[in-house]
Amino acid sequence: MTTLNDNKMLKFKKPAEMVKDFQGCGINSLLTFLYQVSPDHKITIDELKKIFDYDADGISSERYKFNRFNTLLSEHNIPYKAFMKDFASKEDLLKYLSIPVPVYFEMRVIKQIRDKFKYSQVNLNFGDENDLFNNMNLHLLLLVGYEEQGETLYFIDPVYQLPYYTDKDLSDKDKLCALSSKQFYEYTKRIKLFIELRQNAKLAKQYKQKTKNEAQKKLKC
Repeated sequence: MTTLNDNKMLKFKKPAEMVKDFQGCGINSLLTFLYQVSPDHKITIDELKKIFDYDADGISSERYKFNRFNTLLSEHNIPYKAFMKDFASKEDLLKYLSIPVPVYFEMRVIKQIRDKFKYSQVNLNFGDENDLFNNMNLHLLLLVGYEEQGETLYFIDPVYQLPYYTDKDLSDKDKLCALSSKQFYEYTKRIKLFIELRQNAKLAKQYKQKTKNEAQKKLKC
C-alpha cells in the first residue's frame, strides 16, 4: 500500500503550444507530458493529431494508438513510453505524481468545476449543456496535487484552463479544480483509466550515449 504525504502540489510549466478546441483535452495532456520530460522536443501538434485520429470527439483512446505514440517518442530520442492503465483507487494514481497525471472522467465533471473557467480574455460557450454534460464521451483532467492524504484532489483542466493560465496560476490552489475523494470516485467509477508516462532507463542511457557521441563527432570536424 502506498504511503502518502499529507499534502503534495506539483510545480510545473505549461507547454508553449496547445490547442484550444473544446475536444482538445487529450492533445494538451500529451503536450504537457512531453514538455515536462523533454521541453525542447520537436513533436508537433499535427503529428499527435494524426497518430490519435483527432476529430470532433478528440483523440482516440484505443490502446494501440499509444504504440504509435511510443514509436514517435523513440524516433525523437525521448526515453519514455505512455500507456493507458487501469486504477483501482486514488492511491494508484498519486504514486505517479511527479508530473501531471491525465485521468479520464465522465463529461459531467465539467459541470462540477466550470466555475473555475472564467477569464477576461475569452468567454467559453458550452453550447447545449444537456448534450455536453450527459453524453458518453470522456474528458481528461490533469492531477496536479492533493491535501489531507488524498481526501482533496487538485486538477487542471487541459483545455478549459491550461491554455489561459500563466505558469504562476498553475501553483495557485484557488485557481485549480478541487474535488473531494467522494466526488472523484463519483465521476470516475465507470471508467477507472489514466495515462501513465514511464521512463525507460535503458533507452535513457542509450540516448545519452548517442548524444555524447554526436557531440564528440562535431568537435572532431
